[in-house]
Amino acid sequence: DANEHNYYLVNGTEGTGLGAIAAGCRFLAAYPMTPGTGVMNFLASRAEKYGIVVEQAEDEIAAVNMVIGGSFAGARSLVTTSGGGFALMQEGISLAAMTETPLVMVDAQRPAPATGLPTRTAQEDLLFVVHAGHGEFPKYVVAPRTPKDAFELTEKAFYIADKYQIPAIILLTESLVDSSATVEAPIHKEEFLQRFVVEGGDHYRRFEITENGVSPRAIPGGKAPVRVDSDEHDEEGYITENLEIRKMMVQKRMKKMEGLMGELTAPAKFNLDAPLILIGWGDSWGAIDEFATGRNDVGYVHYTEVFPIDPSIKQELEGKRLVSVEGNFTGQFASLLRSETGLTVEHIGRYDGRPVSANWIEKTLQEEGII
Repeated sequence: DANEHNYYLVNGTEGTGLGAIAAGCRFLAAYPMTPGTGVMNFLASRAEKYGIVVEQAEDEIAAVNMVIGGSFAGARSLVTTSGGGFALMQEGISLAAMTETPLVMVDAQRPAPATGLPTRTAQEDLLFVVHAGHGEFPKYVVAPRTPKDAFELTEKAFYIADKYQIPAIILLTESLVDSSATVEAPIHKEEFLQRFVVEGGDHYRRFEITENGVSPRAIPGGKAPVRVDSDEHDEEGYITENLEIRKMMVQKRMKKMEGLMGELTAPAKFNLDAPLILIGWGDSWGAIDEFATGRNDVGYVHYTEVFPIDPSIKQELEGKRLVSVEGNFTGQFASLLRSETGLTVEHIGRYDGRPVSANWIEKTLQEEGII
């Protein structure tokens, strides 16, 4: 029967790992850190079957630089960690941005700061990840709702990293990676296997100024000499102190943001006629949806692609009371949405290490006098 769906019992770890395999990931380097270790273990246990090299590095700095090296050499590569390890990777993220090397990262969040609660859940790394790496450069950040999303967005992250030659970061949470859910079969997109790699020739320029900011990427060892430098460089890849070229290179890299905006899928929307609209991101969707379903006075907008944000959502939300529901104290997504749209967004936050639930949302909105 064509109407029959295939359903699978999958947790967020498996969804992410299967998405990486489907995307053609060939190399993973990581230093174990709960709750990101599961993705590493998942790929390690299937390394032989799918031809993946998995390396447990001596630390997170080595791990991210190994993965940048793997990507530079032409293999789709992944690094997995949690917030504390992600903190150590900042210089590597910036290196990938300057050398325009695709970089795919998993940050599985847990309550912080420092070691925090390693086996509990949180949504506390959003602004850190969005602003990761020193200097200004484009990046793509996703936060799946479900294990199905984890598969599909992991596959898309590899595609976006390759297409725009930028860091792509997958924000998971402990509750998502460790929770099993019955989901419809994820959709594998063949187009996400495109590599956007060129052969190049004698006149190849690795950092050529182009209209969309994306330069031709050749793999070392082919016909073209590939020069790459972590210092600012000219179109050929040679270090430069020419300030005019510097200005053009910054503009070239930032130009990618325009193309990236066109890749975004609209957030999930429900009952936008309601006076109160809840705003969420990542794995809070189930709780928000459960709470809002059956109520006329509440709608929601829920994001899985959390950076960049399309500011045109402002038109749909103006004049509504907006309250973000997040697993943090400060309302990090509320801050991001405010800064991108100018909308007024209040927030309620859960930061005791437990996942957001429909009951918690109802109780907290009542306590705050919002409903």
